[in-house]
Amino acid sequence: MRLIRSILLLVSAAVFVMAAPSCGGPTFVIQQYAGPSRSSDTIAIIRINGKDDLLWVSLDGEAAGARLPEDARFHIEVLPGRHTLGIRGGADSPTELVSFQAEPGRVYRPVIERGARSSEPALGGGAARMFEVDADRDTLLRDVTLHEPKADATWRPTRLRAPPPGTPAMAADAGSESMSSPELAGDAGNTDH
Repeated sequence: MRLIRSILLLVSAAVFVMAAPSCGGPTFVIQQYAGPSRSSDTIAIIRINGKDDLLWVSLDGEAAGARLPEDARFHIEVLPGRHTLGIRGGADSPTELVSFQAEPGRVYRPVIERGARSSEPALGGGAARMFEVDADRDTLLRDVTLHEPKADATWRPTRLRAPPPGTPAMAADAGSESMSSPELAGDAGNTDH
């Protein structure tokens, strides 16, 4: 709720918002942390350009739902650390989540691959990515997307049982993998989960 109130206050106070020379229109600055403003070398900025036609859906689980005019942009000030941004490429597109580790004094920009229409590098799969950008020129410097490990839902750990004392290890057949551990050899048929 704090984020939505911040957006509404900033939009209504647009008279006080600075114009960005490289963007041509207003830059809406949103402080996404508690307390007084901090210096630019102690925070990170997430930049969302109106020309990129992205809908900002959430930041760290807090809903936003904000789209910009083409000539404007958001500068979302965040503290250094891990953040997850939710964005959509259009009204009918699914929300894409992108996580990254923000570093102080850096500027980041989300990108969603749009196929042949995109002026950005091909990212494949339509996935959202987060890039560090040059603060002045807005050019992509490096991909900082954190890739979450995907758990295989079919894999389950098994409990291994030790064979009874004195049970010999199974001999390996020629051409097959060796089972050198007596615990594994004695439990090859275990189906306990």
